[in-house]
Amino acid sequence: MYQTYGTTARGLEFLMGYYGILDRAPKGGYRSRRDGNVRWGRLQRLGGPLTLTIFDLFFNAGGTESVRGYSQDALSAYSFFDAPLGGTKLFVGNVELRAPLFWRLSGVLFADAGNTFANAQPIRLSELGVGLGFGLRIKTPLAPIRIDVGFPRSFGENGVRWHFSIGQMF
Repeated sequence: MYQTYGTTARGLEFLMGYYGILDRAPKGGYRSRRDGNVRWGRLQRLGGPLTLTIFDLFFNAGGTESVRGYSQDALSAYSFFDAPLGGTKLFVGNVELRAPLFWRLSGVLFADAGNTFANAQPIRLSELGVGLGFGLRIKTPLAPIRIDVGFPRSFGENGVRWHFSIGQMF
C-alpha cells in the first residue's frame, strides 16, 4: 500500500490523497490494483470578507477528470445564464479497480462521487453526484490513453457519457 499527499497555495485550502493496493502476480507483475483518490477544497480569502464575482476561478466537478458520467463541469453550485461556473467548496472521491487484459490493454471499473458547493452551504454527502462505469487503458510510450464509459446515478440523470483522455486521472 502506498499514499501521497499534496497541498497548494495561497488563499486556497486544498488537500488530496492517493491510495493504491496491488495484488501481486507470481511473475512479479500485478493481477489487479485498487486505487482511490479524494480531493476537497475551500476558497478562502486571506483577509477581510470573501467577495466573489463571476470572473473568479471556482472549483469544478463533473467530467473526465473528476466525476465521470456527467458532462464537463456540470456539478456546479453557481451558474451564469445556464453556464456552469463551479463552486467555492469541492469534494470529489474516486475508486478504480484496474486489471491487465492482454498486450498493452488493461480494464477499469470505477465509481466516482463529487460536487461543488456554494460559500454558505455545508458539504453534504447526500448531495454528491455519483458516476459508475468501466473503461480501457492503452499503454503507450508517452502515457496511457483512457477511454471510459460513465453512467450518472444521481439527480435524476440518466444516459451514457463517453470520456477520452491521455494520462491517468490519479
